[in-house]
Parts: sequence; C-alpha cells; structure tokens
Amino acid sequence: MSRLGDAAARLDRPGGRTVLGVLASLWLTTKLRRPTLVRWREGAWIYRCRGATLPHPSIGAAVHPDEARDVLLYGYTPQPGDVVLDVGAGIGDTTLLFSELVGPTGRVVVRARRPDDVVRELGLEGIDLVKMNIEGAERVALRGLEETLPRIRHLCISCHDFVADRGGPDELRTQAFVVEFLAAHGFELTTRDEGADWVQSYVYGTRRP
Repeated sequence: MSRLGDAAARLDRPGGRTVLGVLASLWLTTKLRRPTLVRWREGAWIYRCRGATLPHPSIGAAVHPDEARDVLLYGYTPQPGDVVLDVGAGIGDTTLLFSELVGPTGRVVVRARRPDDVVRELGLEGIDLVKMNIEGAERVALRGLEETLPRIRHLCISCHDFVADRGGPDELRTQAFVVEFLAAHGFELTTRDEGADWVQSYVYGTRRP
C-alpha cells in the first residue's frame, strides 16, 4: 500500500474520519478542478459533486460521481418522470443518482424480488431504464425479466467477465450470454472498448424502434 493509502487507512476510523473527509475533499477538488465534498455519515462515505450524491462504504474504493455518470448513463440518461429498475442497488449509491434524475414525478424501484413480479405488482406499464449489477447472476435475472422485456426501453448491465479474467470463477463470464439474449429480444446493443476492464464489461441496450 502507498503512503497515501496507509495514511487513509489509519484515519478511516472513529476520531479520524473528519480529518480524512477534509483531506479527501481538498484532494478531489484540486484533481477534478471543481468543488467536491467528501464526508462520513451514517456508516458510509458521502461524495457530493456537480449535483450528484453517492455513498460508498470505503473511501478508497468509491466510484466518483462523474465516473458513475459516465458509466451508468452512457447509453441513456433518465429524465424527469421516468421509471427506473435498479437491480442490484448495493447500499443505494446508484439509487440516489437515479432519484435525482427522475425527480418527484419519477420512480426508482429497488425491491429485492423477481423483476417480473415487482413490475406486475406495482402495475408498471413501461420501464425507461433497467440498471443491473448483480455480480454474475445476470442469466437468472434476465430470464426473470422475460415478461417485462417488451416494456423496457433501455438497459445498463454490469457483467463481471473482468473478474474471471483476473483469476475469478469462470461462471462470472456472462457478457456473451447477455449480448445474445438481449439481441434476441429486440435490443440494439453497445459495449465499450475504452476505459478500465470493468467498464468494458458493461452492456448497454436500447429497444429497436
């Protein structure tokens, strides 16, 4: 670990997090050349920048709001009044981002249920965006969406082939399945050749007109 990482680890505990938050805020503000606030609140590090608010349990592993927007909103940016299914919401960081975008007239759903069942129970007639990050369970989840797929306009799916490439279990290689499955259900698909390996493992789908 670098000296900077060692210092952050020593401060990332009760009594040191206020100082760590100030230092992280100054560092990110300088690096990004825009005001950025980082602070510890209710068990998570909260990042505020350019209208985005994202929590993360670790200050070292957090995805910056600008990076989250670039990755999650690459294929489609939710509009006020949109309906978003956040499948694999983690601690709620992406849920906050989507909530700000859809506004008070929109809806973000994060229930841990079979997607088709949730859509049916809530009476959702159309889904503007499905974001999915469930670490290798894409096959099961997409098959649990078959009833709803005709009503979905856009998808943003995090595959985890990059973890398998780093020595993880081969079952995490789902990108080929996701591409084939969505293409067969009428979606135009986009992947990325630039950026980190985890960014290149994302699949973006838009329903064909």
